Amino acid sequence: MAGQARGWYGAGGRHPIHFQISAGAALMLGLLDVAGAAAVTAAQRIDGGAAFLGDVAIATTKASEHGINVTGRTAEVRVTGGTIRTSGNQAQGLRVGTENAPDNTALGASVFLQNLIIETSGTGALGVSVHEPQGGGGTRLSMSGTTVRTRGDDSFALQLSGPASATLNDVALETAGQQAPAVVLWQGAQLNAQGLVVQVNGAGVSAIHAQDAGSFTLSGSDITARGLEVAGIYVQEGMQGTLTGTRVTTQGDTAPALQVEDAGTHVSMNGGALSTSGANSPAAWLLAGGSAQFRDTVLRTVGEASHGVDVAAHSEVELAHAQVRADGQGAHGLVVTRSSAMVRAGSLVESTGDGAAALLESGHLTVDGSVVHGHGAAGLEVDGESNVSLLNGARLSSDQPTAIRLIDPRSVLNLDIKDRAQLLGDIAPEAQQPDGSPEQARVRVALADGGTWAGRTDGAVHTVRLLDRGVWTVTGDSRVAEVKLEGGTLAFAPPAQPKGAFKTLVATQGISGTGTIVMNAHLPSGTADVLVAPQGFGDRQVLVVNNTDDGTESGATKVPLIEDEQGHTAFTLGNMGGRVDAGARQYELTASEAQADKARTWQLTPTNELSTTATAAVNAMAIAASQRIWQAEMDVLLRHMSGLHSIGSPGGFWARGLSQRQRLDTGYGPWQKQTVSGIELGLDRRVAGGATTAWSVGMLAGYSETRRDGGAYRAGHVHSAHVGAYVSYLNDSGSYVDGVVKYNRFRHGFDIRTTDLKRVDAKHRSHGLGALLRGGRRIDIDGGWYVEPQASVAWFHAGGSRYEASNGLRVRADGAHSWVLRAGAEAGRQMRLANGNIVEPYARLGWAQELGADNAVYTNGIRHVTRSRGGFAEARVGVGALLGKRHALYADYEYAKGARFEAPWTLQLGYRYSW
Repeated sequence: MAGQARGWYGAGGRHPIHFQISAGAALMLGLLDVAGAAAVTAAQRIDGGAAFLGDVAIATTKASEHGINVTGRTAEVRVTGGTIRTSGNQAQGLRVGTENAPDNTALGASVFLQNLIIETSGTGALGVSVHEPQGGGGTRLSMSGTTVRTRGDDSFALQLSGPASATLNDVALETAGQQAPAVVLWQGAQLNAQGLVVQVNGAGVSAIHAQDAGSFTLSGSDITARGLEVAGIYVQEGMQGTLTGTRVTTQGDTAPALQVEDAGTHVSMNGGALSTSGANSPAAWLLAGGSAQFRDTVLRTVGEASHGVDVAAHSEVELAHAQVRADGQGAHGLVVTRSSAMVRAGSLVESTGDGAAALLESGHLTVDGSVVHGHGAAGLEVDGESNVSLLNGARLSSDQPTAIRLIDPRSVLNLDIKDRAQLLGDIAPEAQQPDGSPEQARVRVALADGGTWAGRTDGAVHTVRLLDRGVWTVTGDSRVAEVKLEGGTLAFAPPAQPKGAFKTLVATQGISGTGTIVMNAHLPSGTADVLVAPQGFGDRQVLVVNNTDDGTESGATKVPLIEDEQGHTAFTLGNMGGRVDAGARQYELTASEAQADKARTWQLTPTNELSTTATAAVNAMAIAASQRIWQAEMDVLLRHMSGLHSIGSPGGFWARGLSQRQRLDTGYGPWQKQTVSGIELGLDRRVAGGATTAWSVGMLAGYSETRRDGGAYRAGHVHSAHVGAYVSYLNDSGSYVDGVVKYNRFRHGFDIRTTDLKRVDAKHRSHGLGALLRGGRRIDIDGGWYVEPQASVAWFHAGGSRYEASNGLRVRADGAHSWVLRAGAEAGRQMRLANGNIVEPYARLGWAQELGADNAVYTNGIRHVTRSRGGFAEARVGVGALLGKRHALYADYEYAKGARFEAPWTLQLGYRYSW
């Protein structure tokens, strides 16, 4: 029909209407109802020209009778609304092009389908078919809001071939039948789909089958295939695919969600999910050189032998921030066979059945910043010759003891672990070789840059190479051929219980190089880890020993650790201070006398030195430590009372702050350093006296905090709360007598590191009581100058205490007391200012002698006596100022030094308000 037709209506079924449009013609129908007839083999044929059809109702019933057949060059067809139904074999709902006559082939046709329903039934019946041979004009198909359903074997919902392209928006494709894929792309076809929904039910079918170069893009789509030997998406022969936010699901045995095959074929998936339910149904299957990349994608399988990702025959896969989980007997999270896999950027690969999380058969696996974990089996199984790299905090692990299982004990594995990556678990063969000799093993492990392996191996590993900051933690008895220390650490895991099973490591070909060896010992029982090297050690090794029970006394005289059968290695104990803590004592590393065959045993032997915890306990409970705190607080009160003598006051309220740095020698360990900081508040008043005498009484309360540091201390403290009362007598000749009684409640605590850097802490309480009597005379000289000789005697009693440190060390301290005699002289000048205020600078020199300051401290029943007898000189400068009649300010600095005590600085600031 030539020209243009408008408003052409037919009565469906009663008055069949068939049309053919030739090139240059146009047909526009608002409503079309057409039923096919036996005499018409190709109803509604469009051979060029343009057809604009709306609300169509096209139905055919014969074989090869198509709903719409577009065969002409550059034809344009638009169908909006309605239905197209065919019910004959090889009948197609919409056909574009032909396969048997080049002069009859559609070249560059444009077809637009909107809000249309296309249904076909019959063998080989296609819903929409676009075929254009190579070199054609590139037919374009656009579908939106359209549903295509096919019923029958070998029936496709959509077929594109040649340089044809299709754009789909919110399209639904459904097929039911054997060998009936929903989408077939081949010979360079291109597909771009948004919101595509595919449902396939049948056997031996792919929901989407793409091959022969070309490309496809799926966004926000949902693909489902159900049946035996189906596939969600099958891509091969150089096709390129991109999936974004798309979900692909299969239900049935031997039904991969995604299959990528052949070199040059690639699929990239961002977001979305691949999931299968059925036996032998991997989420992703790559083979024969295919490649795929998954980013932010979930891959999940449920079924026997249904692997998460199966990569075979020189294929490649990359997982980035992806999650792979295989649930089923014999189902691996990742299988790599003569191929390579990259698992990176926070990905997780895991399996829950009796299949390993990853299976490597002569392949390459890189795990970068990701986790590979097996729940029901090993984290990795290896067969053949393979290379594995764990990088950037990656982790390979298993809920089972074995992290890497060798299917064939003769498998070759080169394992690199670095950049804080972790291998957690054993390396073991599936079946032990008869001789189990590590010299025959072909596994080599290298650890560097914070890479760690925590596990054991019994003959499965030939070489363990420990480079800078690489650590192998031996968790059970192990045998290897050799260990190469190149700045790394060979460590034995501590036993679960202090007296638990210790480990033995045998390196049959020796331990070479330079590095650190960390071992464990239970010194109370004399048991320990053992390291045996028949071929000897490197020239220099640093040994660190952890005592698993460093609070209990050891009865062992020698604890063997290392059997050096060559006898030429010099070991250095790397523990803090070159010693090992054991109860209240320390052990040192010694070597036995060389035997005739030069073999020597390196062992721990006891010394007379106190352990770190015992030293801290003794110093904390030494009477000198408490007495110095008590005395520093007392000096604050004495300076206040000196102000009463010099400037005078009828009584009032006062406050003074203190900070004093102290160094003490208790006779155990290095000098103890502590800083005392606190505040005192008091009230006093003049209560009696006459014209020539005055009596004052007062009371005080204060708090101080002492911080200890240095040595093994991470932190040490004493919190002191104290109360007291005082009395002062003063006559007009300048003579005075002062008396003080003060009570303290101490809360002690320390937090230390032992020689093997374990933390130990303890807390306890004690009390102190002391009294002081001081006398002196202030002698005034012309010009406001004065001198003031003085002397005092102080008594202090420190109460006893008993407690247990966190490592079990038992501590008891007896009560003890000390006497301190002091004598000195002060000189200064009182100056009255023009405004009536008074300023009085001064300087003081003195000597203090401590008597009887000894006490006994017991650690694990061993008696230690601390002594701090001796004298020290004192030098003080300060100033007091009376501002008006009621306010006074004070500032003082002092330095003290003696044979067992030093106060590099003492600062005091004070204020007094007079009634």
